[in-house]
Amino acid sequence: MKNLINKFLLGILIVLTTVLIVNADEKRELFKKDIKNKKSEFKNKDNFKKRFDNMSSERKDFILDEFDSDGDGNINEEERKKLKKRMEEYRKNN
Repeated sequence: MKNLINKFLLGILIVLTTVLIVNADEKRELFKKDIKNKKSEFKNKDNFKKRFDNMSSERKDFILDEFDSDGDGNINEEERKKLKKRMEEYRKNN
């Protein structure tokens, strides 16, 4: 009887360990994807800033007039997303 209980407990331990390992692997993959997305996001922001700084003053003025909704003279994340969406729509239609 004692041997049967030990085997049962060992089986439960193996199942729980397997579940924890699978769960940890899934969380690790989600974490890796999140890190990759954040790196990409920072890279995109940096690229936008570099491109924006190199634009002609006329183009900068146009973008700020159209998309700088808070009037601070800078394009924040929300404004940049709107600009990106408009650019994608323009490219799709032309």
